[in-house]
Amino acid sequence: MYVIIDIDATGEGDKKEWLLNSLRFMNIGFRTSESRQTIEEYNHDLDAAEAPINRGEFITAEALKKEAQQW
Repeated sequence: MYVIIDIDATGEGDKKEWLLNSLRFMNIGFRTSESRQTIEEYNHDLDAAEAPINRGEFITAEALKKEAQQW
């Protein structure tokens, strides 16, 4: 999953530095320059996203509704 942030729209330099440091601290990968994603990167991202689903690590909407009623 990718989140696109227009870092130039964040305003002052201190805010930009805070944002970059926060992303690094949370170990969130980011790129500072624009580049197209390769087919290999795209396919890798798809495989990584599908892996938990294939392992059964998901919850159905119906199960979530039942769980939410117990909150």
